[in-house]
Amino acid sequence: MTAEFGALQKAWLLNRLLIVSTDCEFNEQLLMSQEPNNFVKHQLYKLLIPWLGNGLLLSNGKLWHQRRKIITPTFHFGILEQFVEVFDQQSNICVQRLAEQADGKTAFDVHSYVCAAALDIIAETAMGTKIYAQQAKRTPYADAVNECTALMAERFMSVYQQHDLLFNLIHPLRRRRQNKIISIMHEFTRNVIEQRRNALEAQQQQQQQQIAHTDDLGCKRRMALLDVLLQARVEGRPLNNEEIREEVDTFMFEGHDTTTSALSFCLWLISRHAEVQAKLLAEVLQVLGEDRSCAVSMRQLNELKYMECVIKESLRLYPPVPIVGRNLQADFKYTHSKYGAGVIPAGTEVLIALIGTHCNPQYYQEPELFKPERQETNERSSSYSLIYSPFSAGPRNCIGQKFAQLEMKMLLAKLVREFELLPLGANLEPVINIVLRSETGYQLGMRKRNLLIALVVLLLSLGCLRYWSQRKRRAAVANLPGPYCAPLIGAIYLMRNFNAKSFLQESRKHLAQLGALQRLWVFNRLVIMSSDQEFNTQLLASTESSCLVKHELYQLMKPWLGNGLLLSSGRQWQQRRKIITPTFHFGILEQFVEVFDQQSNICVQRLAEQADGKTAFDVHSYVCAAALDIIAETAMGTKIYAQQAKRTPYADAVHDCGAIIAWRFLSIYLQNELLFSLAHPLLKLRQSKLINLMHEFTSNVIEQRRRALQQQQLNDSVDELGCKRRLALLDVLLQSRIDGRPLTNEEIREEVDTFMVAGHDTTTSALSFCLWLISRHAEVQAKLLAEILQLLGEDRSGAVSMRQLNELKYMECVIKETLRLYPSVPVVGRTLQADFKYTHSKFGAGVIPAGSEIIMSLILMQTDANYYAEPELFKPERFESSQSSAYAPFSAGPRNCVGQKFAQLEMKMLLAKLVREFELLPLGAHIEPVVSIVLRSATGFQLGMRRRQSEQAKNL
Repeated sequence: MTAEFGALQKAWLLNRLLIVSTDCEFNEQLLMSQEPNNFVKHQLYKLLIPWLGNGLLLSNGKLWHQRRKIITPTFHFGILEQFVEVFDQQSNICVQRLAEQADGKTAFDVHSYVCAAALDIIAETAMGTKIYAQQAKRTPYADAVNECTALMAERFMSVYQQHDLLFNLIHPLRRRRQNKIISIMHEFTRNVIEQRRNALEAQQQQQQQQIAHTDDLGCKRRMALLDVLLQARVEGRPLNNEEIREEVDTFMFEGHDTTTSALSFCLWLISRHAEVQAKLLAEVLQVLGEDRSCAVSMRQLNELKYMECVIKESLRLYPPVPIVGRNLQADFKYTHSKYGAGVIPAGTEVLIALIGTHCNPQYYQEPELFKPERQETNERSSSYSLIYSPFSAGPRNCIGQKFAQLEMKMLLAKLVREFELLPLGANLEPVINIVLRSETGYQLGMRKRNLLIALVVLLLSLGCLRYWSQRKRRAAVANLPGPYCAPLIGAIYLMRNFNAKSFLQESRKHLAQLGALQRLWVFNRLVIMSSDQEFNTQLLASTESSCLVKHELYQLMKPWLGNGLLLSSGRQWQQRRKIITPTFHFGILEQFVEVFDQQSNICVQRLAEQADGKTAFDVHSYVCAAALDIIAETAMGTKIYAQQAKRTPYADAVHDCGAIIAWRFLSIYLQNELLFSLAHPLLKLRQSKLINLMHEFTSNVIEQRRRALQQQQLNDSVDELGCKRRLALLDVLLQSRIDGRPLTNEEIREEVDTFMVAGHDTTTSALSFCLWLISRHAEVQAKLLAEILQLLGEDRSGAVSMRQLNELKYMECVIKETLRLYPSVPVVGRTLQADFKYTHSKFGAGVIPAGSEIIMSLILMQTDANYYAEPELFKPERFESSQSSAYAPFSAGPRNCVGQKFAQLEMKMLLAKLVREFELLPLGAHIEPVVSIVLRSATGFQLGMRRRQSEQAKNL
C-alpha cells in the first residue's frame, strides 16, 4: 500500500477515519507535539484495562503526568546500576537452561527461554520479588502472566473479540478464564505491595539498600520500582495500593513482552549472520573476558558499542511495537513538504507504522539487509530524527528504554560468549500483534563454544572480514607509494627494524626509496607517513580541527594530564584554548621574564662547579631543573626548588613520571595499559603513586591560590608555601568561565599539569641540543657572544628585560636552526575522524579515509634537501633572510603550540646567561638522536665549560 498510495494515507472503516503513516515528517510533528493531552491511546489498548487499569501505558492527561513524574526517578543511573546485578544473575540461569539444547544439531524456539528470563528480571526489579519463572518452583503468577499475555494477543488480532460483549457471548469460558488469571495476578501483586509497605514502615530509619538478606517471599532489599511508588506522593497524599498495583502490573506487562520480542529477533538474526556474530564475540571477549564467574558491571555493558549497533539494527528491522496507535481528542494541524498545511480532525484514529518507516528505502540504503555497521556511522538519508524510533518518541516515549538496552546487552553477551548460534530451523514470519511476533517462532541451534579453537577461528575470520571490508580504503590510497603489505598483517615485518635509536635512520632509508608521502598497513590500521611539506601544510592548516584528534599513543599521558589542552579535542579543546591564549599576552610574558632571569642565574651558579675547561659532562639535567623551576613558578605561581637542595618531591615526581612514560612510548607492548600492568606491576604502581603525588600537590596549590584570590590578597610577597604573588597561568584559569560557570579544580589541574609537562620537557630538549651545537661551532659561539655583550653588557648583576631579549636577533636564528635540525617534537601523530581531501602537485587530488593514522615527521621534512640547501649543516644564517614553509617545530595551524613565544624567551634568557658566563667546549661524545615523546640523545648532551674572563671576552 505504501508503494501504491505513499507514506501518508487515509482510509474509512464504516464511520471511522483512519490515518496510516510511515511518513517521518508527519510522525515527527505528531509524536513530538507539546500538547500530549490532545492524543489518547488507540481504543484497542482498552482490552488491557481489566489487567493494567490506569497505569502509565493507558492513562492520559493529568493522571499520566503525575504517574510519569513519579516513575522517572526509577531509571536513575544509581538505581539502574543495582538492577544490573539482577540482569547478571538471571542471565546466568538462562545460560544454564539453554545448555540442555546446545547439541549443535537440533533447532529449537528460543522465545520461551528468553521470555522466562525477562519475566524473572522484570519481577525482581519492578516488585523486588522472585517468581522463579525459569525454574521448576515457578510461581502461579509466572504462568498467569504468560497465559494472559497470549490471550490478550489473540483478542488483539480478532475484530469481534475486541468487543467485550461479543467476546463474552461467544467465548464465555475464555472470559471466565481471563478474569481468573487476572485475579491471580492482582492478588499476588497486592500481597507483595502490602508486605513491602509494612516492611518500609517498620524500618523507616534503615535504608533499603543496606538490608542484604532475602525474606521468605524472596523480597530482596534492593530499591525497586515498587519502593519508589510506595514512597511517592500525589497532591500531598501517598498512592493507594490499587494505584500502585496498576503501575507494577503495567511494568510487568511492558517490561517482559517487548524485551522478549526484541531479544528473540536479535538472536535469530545473529544466528544467520556469522560475520556479525564473530565481531560480537570479539567485542564481548575483549570487554568481559573469558571468566564466566565474574559479575558483569554496568560500565562494561556501556562499553559494548558494537553490540549496541547490533541491537539497534535488530530493532530497526523488527521493532517490538511495530505500530503506535493514537486517537485525536482535538484537531491536529500539520505542515508537509508534499501536502502543504493540513488538519486531521478530532476523533480520527492515527496508526503510525514504525516498522514501515524503518524499512523505507527513502530513509535507508538496502533497508531489508541486516547491517549493524550502519548504526556506527548513523547512516540515514534524511534529516528527520524519527526515521529510527523503536521506543516511540516525544513526551510519551518509552520510559524504560535504557533499562531494556542494558538487559538485552547482558543476555546477549552471556549467550554469545557461551554458545555459537547456528542457522538451523525455519525462517521468520513476522506477525503484527500487541508486540511483534513470528508465526514460526524463532528457530535456531546452539553449540557450546570451545573458546581456544573459537578464538583462533574468530581471529582469522575477523582478519579476513576486516581485510575485505577495507577494500574501499585501500583503493582510496592506491595512488600513494608504500612498502609491500601482506594480506591481513600488512607491513608488520618492517616493525622489527624500528626502535627509538633506529627510527630516524630507517625513516630516511624509506624516504629515499618511496618518497616523502607514503602509505602502509599494520594489520587493519592504515598509516600515512609524511615528511611532505605540501601535504603537511594542508593537514595542519585544516580549519576542521574536530576532524583531527591526537594519535592514540598520547593516551599514555591521560592518567596524568586528563583532558588538558594537549589531549582534548573538539569543543572542549576550543573552549580551553580560548581561555589559555590570553596567558601569553605581552603584558603577562613581561612578568614571566623576571622568573626566567632569576632561575637562569641559579642555573649559572650550579654549572660553575662543572666549568673546569677539561671535563665533559651532560648538560641536560641542569637545563631540565631550570626549565622545571621556571614552568612551575609561571604556571602555578609556586616555587618547587628543582635546582636546589631543598627541592620538593613534586620536582622528582615530574622527572620520574616523564621518564616512565617516555620509556613506554617506545615499546609497543607497554603502550597497552593491561599488558603494562601485567608485565610491570611494580612500575605501574610506581607510576600511579607519582601521578597521585603530583595531582595532590597541584590540587593543594590550586585551592590555596583560589582562597587567596577570593580574599584579594595577591601581592608580590612569598608566603610560607612559596606561592609567589605574581599573575600566573593558574590565576587566569581561576578567573575564567566556560558556559557561564567557573572551571572546576579538576579542569584547572588538567591544564596546569599539561603546562608542566609541555613547558619543561620540550624546552629542555631544545636547549640541550642548542648548547651542544654551539659548543661544536666556535664561529657561531663567537657571533652569539658578541651580540650578547653588545645588548646585555658584561654586568651580571643587572636584570635582563623582555626588550633586550627581543633584540637578540642572531640568537633567534641559532634557536631556529637548532629546532630545524632537532625539533623537540620530531613526530606529530593525528587520527582522522572524517575523510580528508587534499591536492598534491605530484599525486593530484586525493582522499585519506576516516580512521587513518597520520604520522608527520617534522624532523625529516626540516632536513630534506628539497627544502633546504645542505640541510645537514648547522647554519643559523639561513634564517637571517627568510623562513621556509617546511619549518614547523611548534606544529602549525589551529593546534600549533600556544606557548611558543614563552619558550623562545625562556631559551633566549638561559642561552644569553650561559654563553656570556661560559665558553662552551666540544668535549665528550657526539649526540645520537632518539625519537620519543620529545627528541632526546642516547649519549646525552656532552660538552665542557670554561668560565670566561672579561678581558678574553673583549678580545673576542
